[in-house]
Amino acid sequence: MPLSMDAIDVLHVDDDPALVDLVGTYLERESDAIETMTATSPEEGFDRLAAAEIDCVVSDYEMPEIDGLEFLERVRADHPDLPFILFTGKGSEEIASEAIAAGVTDYIPKGGTEQYTVLAHRIENAVEQHRAKRRAERTERRLRELAREAEDLLWMYSGDWEELLFINRAYEELFDRPVAELRDHPRSFLEAVHPDDRDRVRAVLDRVANGAAEEVEYRVITDGGDVRWVSVQSNPIRDSDGNVVRIVGYTHDVTERKRRERRYEAILENSYQFTGLLEPDGTIIEANEALRSFADADRETLVGTPIWETSWCRGDEDAARTTKRTVERARTGETVRDELRIRGRDESRDGQRETIVDVSVRPVLDDDGDVESLVLEGRDVTGRKDSKQELRQQQAFIEQAIDTLEDVFYVVGGDGELRRWNDRLETVTGYGTDEIAGMQAVEFFPSDHRDRIAEAIATTFETGEVEVTADFETKGGDRIPYEFTGARLTGPDGDVRGLVGVGRDLSERRRRERELERAERRYRATFEDPNLLVARLEPDGTLREVNETALDYVEADHADLVGTPFPETPWWSHSSELQADARAWIDRAADGEYVEYEREHIRPDGDTSVVNGAFRPVTDDRGVVTSIVVSAQDVTERREHERELERYAALTRQSRDVYTVIDADGTITYQSESIEAVLGYAPAEMVGDPVLEYVHPDDREPVADAIATLPDRDDSAAKRLTFRMRHADGTWRWLESVGSNETGTVLDGYVVTSRDVTERKRRERELERTNDRLEEFVRMVSHDLRNPLNVLSGSLDLAAETGDAEHIETCREAADRMEDLIDDLLTLARKGRSVDDLDRVDLAAVAAECWATVETDDATLAVDVDGAIRADRTRLRQLLENLFRNAVEHGTDDPAASEDLTVTVDDRPNGFVVEDDGTGFDVADPSRLVERGISTAERDGGLGLAIVENVVNAHGWELDLAASESNGARFEVTDVGMAKEDS
Repeated sequence: MPLSMDAIDVLHVDDDPALVDLVGTYLERESDAIETMTATSPEEGFDRLAAAEIDCVVSDYEMPEIDGLEFLERVRADHPDLPFILFTGKGSEEIASEAIAAGVTDYIPKGGTEQYTVLAHRIENAVEQHRAKRRAERTERRLRELAREAEDLLWMYSGDWEELLFINRAYEELFDRPVAELRDHPRSFLEAVHPDDRDRVRAVLDRVANGAAEEVEYRVITDGGDVRWVSVQSNPIRDSDGNVVRIVGYTHDVTERKRRERRYEAILENSYQFTGLLEPDGTIIEANEALRSFADADRETLVGTPIWETSWCRGDEDAARTTKRTVERARTGETVRDELRIRGRDESRDGQRETIVDVSVRPVLDDDGDVESLVLEGRDVTGRKDSKQELRQQQAFIEQAIDTLEDVFYVVGGDGELRRWNDRLETVTGYGTDEIAGMQAVEFFPSDHRDRIAEAIATTFETGEVEVTADFETKGGDRIPYEFTGARLTGPDGDVRGLVGVGRDLSERRRRERELERAERRYRATFEDPNLLVARLEPDGTLREVNETALDYVEADHADLVGTPFPETPWWSHSSELQADARAWIDRAADGEYVEYEREHIRPDGDTSVVNGAFRPVTDDRGVVTSIVVSAQDVTERREHERELERYAALTRQSRDVYTVIDADGTITYQSESIEAVLGYAPAEMVGDPVLEYVHPDDREPVADAIATLPDRDDSAAKRLTFRMRHADGTWRWLESVGSNETGTVLDGYVVTSRDVTERKRRERELERTNDRLEEFVRMVSHDLRNPLNVLSGSLDLAAETGDAEHIETCREAADRMEDLIDDLLTLARKGRSVDDLDRVDLAAVAAECWATVETDDATLAVDVDGAIRADRTRLRQLLENLFRNAVEHGTDDPAASEDLTVTVDDRPNGFVVEDDGTGFDVADPSRLVERGISTAERDGGLGLAIVENVVNAHGWELDLAASESNGARFEVTDVGMAKEDS
């Protein structure tokens, strides 16, 4: 039997012993692959099925115990897919129909020997179909595993690759290109593919679009010139009709793996031992340099050749037979090691020599445990002069190979202690070599997983192998999910020495699985967004797909609309103008233009809805439009809201009052334009700020209390509040405000209407000051005029009684005193206001003028002034005249002795001084003398110094009263603006 054909084990059941032997002989003659096993009763057939692996059952129909159909029924109970051929001498259409209905694989009537040829062919066909089905199932499982093992970049396309439905951000890191570019041009990633790989990748895209699952590796060139290797798994997704509607997959950066493969290849090629990779049938797949050199053949010559047909075994039947037998044993899953005498090239002798080679053939199993390839290793042990060195080299090779693995490799002793591990274990766990040495295997796992690991180790020792999922616990305390596969290690005598295993990180696989699930959910969520009307059109405007939200706007089913020109659908058909617009937009989008629109649609209930959307062209990598996506949003409420706001804004723009909308927290959500004229802020500048930030600190509490009551306030009971707010220039303005609750309206907040009352407040304060002066004037008039009036009244009575002229003189003096008091009071009443205009005034000249107008008797004026000041000349004269009069009247106890009094005017850096050398102040606190009505003279009403203080205050100066150096009266005026020479 050729190795290229798999054996077919056939069970033939017939109650005629001679016939079963005859049939077996003919079947094995017709096909080298068929090996027959016989049974003369159904019960014996059941025993055969239980004891051996059978590829096909051939059964007679008429048998003593049960017939062939009943036998078929019982076989199907345990082997539902096993090929079963009914080979019977009793042929009829009824039996054939019944057999087919019962699930028989084939029905063949007995006849001449030519029927044995037919039977053999039918057996081969049935078994081949059965095996093909199993291979397809294995392939499907592998694809699912590939999906789970998907690497970083996840993506989803339409079935024709013309629309990118989803891609994660790993694309930008891997391809070094923006995702936005890929969304606009879904095939633009091909531009990054290496030119030598681009045609191959395009061919893969076409095959996947036609329904084939593909895995491909190719190179990507980044904008920076870096070359990366990627592995791409693509899987088509079909609809219920079998059409490819989407393509999902992942792309993984395998640059590092390729680098390791090159390193592995370098290790392989630089190894001194013969190493090759074989198909299960012994055909060479790969051979390293040592093997090629020894066989004196290049790679092209060796690849595809059975190992026993190479120059090693050519001309040596024993070597060829031994090699072939070794391969046959290895293909059953056994690792075979043997020594072969073969012929190889001898460079030292310029010819060939016979060599003894230590050969091992190790099977490589797939996920189902089937042998998928064989690893051939051999070394020349002819000389074996330094076996220890060779052992060290082999061990180093294995060490390097193991350390190139991405997975964790480990060997655990029979006591559960770690004996061997690769570098990956240290990288993953964070433990160093010295720390790992001597650690128990369970110590690498968290406490809640240690029992599971201990049980898995015990199971491996008992059964030979195990798979378990658990978390690695790193040195830093992190947990990493891993899948562990372990196999038992035994000694030469079969005693358990430990176990060897591999751990695979599940983190990325689980993350990719979640990403794929999320990608699908995102795609569906986007298309079925309840807030969006979405449709997909052909470039000619034919509707291909529409979401449920859009269907709510029409009275039609999805199936009724698909295939209809979009302008003729109910969304547009109620208006010929709308249809014309839709056709124009489709034409523009088909030309590659992104078209935005806003139109009204009539809903089934007759209401009109305003939708805002766009016709977006979807193009391929050549820029050809392949479809049009229409998406829109119902903006009816938004447009109505905007119209209401615009009407409100128009009203506020016509008003000088300030309109402010705040929320329940007092944050400004709207500010009318009039705020700029009142407080100097742009409206947008205040929006988002708490209104209390602009309120004067002394007024914030009542304003905050007023805001707190707005939600419960009845507008009929609204109260006005007056408070200060900060102007943009830092000053404070007075506002009078009233609030109303407008939360249920388009304004959706609390509206505060404010008016600038700063000028009114100023007038009120001025009026208060005027009233205060009038009240004081009345009080002083009533108080200060009472005494002279009493003197005048009494003197008049005495003059009338006595006729004495002296009393008339007293009356005249009282009247003069009253006139002086009235003049001073009028001065206070009229001149108490502030000074607005200041002039340059020569202080020495004004002092001389004032001295000349005051009755100074024989007193002397001394002026020591150099310069001018800035003042109101008239008010300055009032100040100096009153100070001079005060000095003369109060500076001496006897007015007749005034010739001894000197009044001095002297300047200071920031003001001037008026002082005398008289008797000084006779009160404890001189500063009280400036109060109105306070005086130390009998004839003085106490207004002169009050007038002095008013003049000082009106200018913004400061006045200080103190004794002079000669103990007289000293009046110092400071903070006076000094005039420059040229001013």
